[in-house]
Amino acid sequence: MQALRAAVTLSLLIGAAQTSGVEAQSLLISDGTLIDGTGRPPVEHAHVLIRDGVIAEITTSSPTAAGTIETVDARGKFILPGLIDSHVHYRDWKAELFLAHGVTTVYDLGNPHYWQAALKQGFNSGRMRGPRYFFCGEIGLPADEAAASQGPTILRRWFEVIHRPEEASAIVNRLKDAGVDCIKLNEQFSAGLFSAIARAAQAAGLR
Repeated sequence: MQALRAAVTLSLLIGAAQTSGVEAQSLLISDGTLIDGTGRPPVEHAHVLIRDGVIAEITTSSPTAAGTIETVDARGKFILPGLIDSHVHYRDWKAELFLAHGVTTVYDLGNPHYWQAALKQGFNSGRMRGPRYFFCGEIGLPADEAAASQGPTILRRWFEVIHRPEEASAIVNRLKDAGVDCIKLNEQFSAGLFSAIARAAQAAGLR
């Protein structure tokens, strides 16, 4: 448990350095055991140099860094890449929870678009402390719309409902204008609707 806690702590440090928005500074994580996520054996006595929020060098000898540099002593600890959670429904209390567990990137697959767009701007600019944030625009069916209308607006996960394949292009373009990174559908879509949305998304440069 202690080793896991140390690993998570250092993955959090790397993620914080990448998303902090602090420029012209360097961070050196020194003399830890690096597990790089490629399947290669762990690298002992690894030094990871992060310059201006980007990993600039990984070496087993002490790197030299010009300018302001902060050093973290990682002896007896593990260094991991930041973890990615690819399916979340993000709410306001989760930033600290993700970072505390070493998750430095998330994909939100369903929330109101204005909420998602605000989070993306805040997190990815470094103005808010949290993981890097990407989100999908969710398209619903008429039955979903009827069910959602029974609850409060703030809990509804989409504002786009498709009735006919001909509506796909306009809906996808509205979602793209809202800043989405991808389109989300569920398993209830007919083949005709699914294909129409997939073609429209591809034309708009979205997955």
